[in-house]
Amino acid sequence: MKRALVVVALALLGACASTGGTGKPTRVAAALLLVRCEIPDATIWVDEHPIAQVRDAGGGLRLHAGAHHLEIRHDRFHTRYYELSLAAGETRTLQVSLAEVLD
Repeated sequence: MKRALVVVALALLGACASTGGTGKPTRVAAALLLVRCEIPDATIWVDEHPIAQVRDAGGGLRLHAGAHHLEIRHDRFHTRYYELSLAAGETRTLQVSLAEVLD
């Protein structure tokens, strides 16, 4: 049983670390997403993972090309949701406005 798990783990690692036949690992095609928001301590979530606060992502977020689910969250503001599809080598700027939650 233990040997079977090792074999499966090695197979998965091999699939994730493709060399493209060159003997060198291939790079994942990337895109750059710039998020601009007036709330510097809002948190940027990508694909259901917190990535950074807006103020810390000034240089942009390097994401793999393809579809992404993006959320900009803050406790005092309504969350904004975006569905993005980014092309390899693309640089996109997303201007986000958050509406304050009224008590």
